[in-house]
Parts: sequence; structure tokens; C-alpha cells
Amino acid sequence: MKKLFSILTALMIFCFSAASVMAEGRLVNDEADVLTADEQQELEARLSEIADAYDFDPVILFTPDSGNSIVAYADDYFDNNGYGRGDRRSGVIMVMDVTYNKRYISTSGDCVNAYTDDVISYIGNDLRESANERDYYNLSKKFASYAEDIMSSYRSKGRYITPYHIETKTLAVILIVVLIISLIVMGKAKKSTKEAVTPVDADIYTKNGSANITAARDLFLYSNITRTARSENKGGRGSSTHTSSSGRTHGGGSF
Repeated sequence: MKKLFSILTALMIFCFSAASVMAEGRLVNDEADVLTADEQQELEARLSEIADAYDFDPVILFTPDSGNSIVAYADDYFDNNGYGRGDRRSGVIMVMDVTYNKRYISTSGDCVNAYTDDVISYIGNDLRESANERDYYNLSKKFASYAEDIMSSYRSKGRYITPYHIETKTLAVILIVVLIISLIVMGKAKKSTKEAVTPVDADIYTKNGSANITAARDLFLYSNITRTARSENKGGRGSSTHTSSSGRTHGGGSF
């Protein structure tokens, strides 16, 4: 009897440990029951494929309550559940509070540099639509798609280029073309001016006795120009960071 009890106890401990390991490794965490089992399975396979391809953990969490601070909740959930790959613990987590419709993206390691403030703002505009419509499955698919695009670009080019971003070289070419066109137009206008016949005597434009000047005076004309210094925008493509309760550095932003 004691032997049977020992075997059952050991089996229960093993099952509990296995369940804990599975929970830690899961990339899709639906604690609010907003996804079907098939949707979770499909998303889990998709995110696992992306994670292995680009060496980071893309995590999704749906929760009924994120507490007082969804920022701290996202950071702590990522840190305390063993997410993040490599020495830098690279990964990104999207947390969706389905009760209060709060959402936040927290980044760690390489993802801090990949998911800059501009990038989060850009993808947030797209994710926000699905979040507001409570379309959590589509929201998750968009997050996965962006995760793949962002990290693929970051691993190969060092950054993710949003569609509205214009490269410096491209901008320089555009300015040069505009300058050339402007010079051509100005040259033609100047040539037309030179070809115009200038009258030798302006009297041909006046009629005798039509001008009768009775008084003359000088007027002082002036202009008052006020210049205000414009503050320099020191923002750009960087990432805002903060420290979580565990002492780790995170980036991220709401959407």
C-alpha cells in the first residue's frame, strides 16, 4: 500500500512539473478564454516557427485583469515566466486586458532595439482596430505577422523600416531632382524675359494732360519681423526604456 501511495505521489508530482514546464514554454496564453482551441493551436505553431527562425520569444497574453499598471503586469509576466532567448533574453509580449480594453507591448533584449517607439506607434495603428472590435484572433495574427517582419528586417538590416519612412539617400535624390527641375523652369522664364522688347520712351503709355500732380511727400515704410526659436525635436527612431520590478530593462508602448 505504501509503495502504491509513493508511486501515485511521484506520478502527481511529475504531472504537475510537466504542466508547469508546458505553461512556461507556451507563447499563446489565453487566460480570458477569448480564443477557440483551434485558434490557440494555430497561433502557437505560427509563433513557435517565428521564434525559432529569429531567436526571440513572441508572446501573446489575454487577461481579464491587468491590475493597476498594465506596463508592470506585462514586464513581470514576461520576466517571471522565463521568456526571452539568449543572454539578452530577447522577446516581445503583447498583453490585452479584455475587461478594460487596455493593451500594451513590452520588449526585452534585441526586441528593445527592433521595436522602436516609431515602430510600435506604426503597428499600433493597425492592431488598435482589431482590439477595439474585440477581434482577438485577427489581432493575434497581425501581431505574429508584424513580429516576423520586424525581426526579419532587424536581423538582416539592423532595423525595421516602416512604409512611411524615407531613406536619407532617397530623400537626397528627390531633392536633387526637384532642384534640377526648378533650375530648368527658372532658366526658361529668364530667357523669355530677355526676349521681351523694352520700350525706349515711356511716354507712349501716357496721354497728354492726363497726369496732374499737385502734391508730393515721402513715406517711410518699415517692417517688424519677430522670430521665435523652434525647439529641436530630439525624438526619432530610438526606444524609450524602463526598468521592471526584477531589475531588467524593457521597452514598449501602449496602442
